[in-house]
Amino acid sequence: MIYALIAIGFVMITKSSNVFNIAQGHFVMLGGYLGYTFLVITGFPLWLSILCMIGVAAIMGLIIERLLLRPLIGQPIISIIMMTIALATIIEGMATLIVGGTI
Repeated sequence: MIYALIAIGFVMITKSSNVFNIAQGHFVMLGGYLGYTFLVITGFPLWLSILCMIGVAAIMGLIIERLLLRPLIGQPIISIIMMTIALATIIEGMATLIVGGTI
């Protein structure tokens, strides 16, 4: 079920923007960390954790789209792909800094 949702996310983004988003997998990782944080660390109930995850993910998605991806409309496709690679690297680096290199 989770793999199907991830695949649907890949297809929706690729079909709507004609760009394969390299950072999509990193967003899934970020969602997992958010879920763990809200459910285990803060002790929220499951329904509240899911609502918080959706809220934080929506806000982050809006910020990333408005500040990083929207200015690239009309640019060569390689610049958009490079931005998604950079975004993936930034998300991975931030997750490593916050969570740690080993679990």
